[in-house]
Amino acid sequence: MPYSMYRETDPSQVKVNVASANYFGDQVSQLRQIGSRFNLIKEFKEESRIDRSVIVRDLSLKVRASDEDEAFAKTPDLWMNFRRGNTLLEFYDPKDYSRLVDTCVARKGLSKFFDINHDFISRDARYRDDYLNPYKTQVKNMIFAPIKRAMLEGHRVEAIRMLKANGENCQISYVSQMDAWVIASKNVGLVARNVDDIALYEGKNAMRYSFASLMARCWFTQISEFKKKDLDSLKQDFSGRTFVGEFIGHPDC
Repeated sequence: MPYSMYRETDPSQVKVNVASANYFGDQVSQLRQIGSRFNLIKEFKEESRIDRSVIVRDLSLKVRASDEDEAFAKTPDLWMNFRRGNTLLEFYDPKDYSRLVDTCVARKGLSKFFDINHDFISRDARYRDDYLNPYKTQVKNMIFAPIKRAMLEGHRVEAIRMLKANGENCQISYVSQMDAWVIASKNVGLVARNVDDIALYEGKNAMRYSFASLMARCWFTQISEFKKKDLDSLKQDFSGRTFVGEFIGHPDC
């Protein structure tokens, strides 16, 4: 039978592609480096609709959705540092718009995860390194090689099974500097303090913000009945964090 590293019992013989990736560290400089280092990154940049002294920068891959898996699988540095959903906020001096005061990462989605192809685990092909094309070989490595090595090194590996609703990716975070929410689809984020602010996104580039606006209206509907104490607690929980889910609609929205 042909050689396969997935049959190995020596962890040093299991090549983990992502192990060679460089992590850029600090979140703000991380996104700046990744944006300038790879020609796969595109950026949408505009003044915040609720505060002209703030610049909103949405970063995403400039590839078709069907090509995202290949881009991440072929470039471990990209997978290690670039999330599926990235928004930076740049804060400028309101009295001097040329002076940058601060920058924060307002939103970071999940790291890319890959689907398991049946050929990765089938009885006939699981140990056949020659059975897959180069792209599928890379994806299989991203999924299984770290697990294989970890198990051989004696680490505990936990598998979690869950259901995923088939909706539109939704990401929500809170930015205390603006007392505002960042509500986003995978690639498009809007900044709003309340439901009235959503109207600011229904004029210029309205199509771009259509999903994010829909999600934002639903979000503000959901939190409209919160008491101040509970709302303050929610803001604290969402500050510096991005909550990721699936938007599947709601009868009250």
